[in-house]
Amino acid sequence: MTGAPRRAQNPPVFRWLNDKILQAIDRRRDASAIVRVRLQGDRLAFEDRLGHRRELGLADIRRVVAVRAEAYAGDETLLLLQAPDDAVIPVAASCDGWNELRDALDRLPGVVPSARWHARLLGAAVGEPLEVWPAPDAAAGTAAPR
Repeated sequence: MTGAPRRAQNPPVFRWLNDKILQAIDRRRDASAIVRVRLQGDRLAFEDRLGHRRELGLADIRRVVAVRAEAYAGDETLLLLQAPDDAVIPVAASCDGWNELRDALDRLPGVVPSARWHARLLGAAVGEPLEVWPAPDAAAGTAAPR
């Protein structure tokens, strides 16, 4: 037999099985990871691994916190968005649409710009939260300078 060696590829059945296992894990722990976020006008649309969707207006966000969390291999950056009902929507940097989300949040008045909070986060301990919005240095009712 001559020619290039064949590459091993995951057959579709393995991808399907992996998705089903992850869905079962999410259902058991009663939490599912956001896998996609899209900006639609002035609203954010989130979709989790189970296919559930939730929308949140940019103007409705009450608080944004950045944190590095332990992951399977190393750590990952998360943004925690607080909704008006006090629900927290965790969005990982590996999520499809992360850059779009970060850019949209950078337009909030008084926000700590993503370049600044990300640099601070890299030097912070895993699990140490950083306030992104409202900015910690903003006076009550005013926007912090950028």
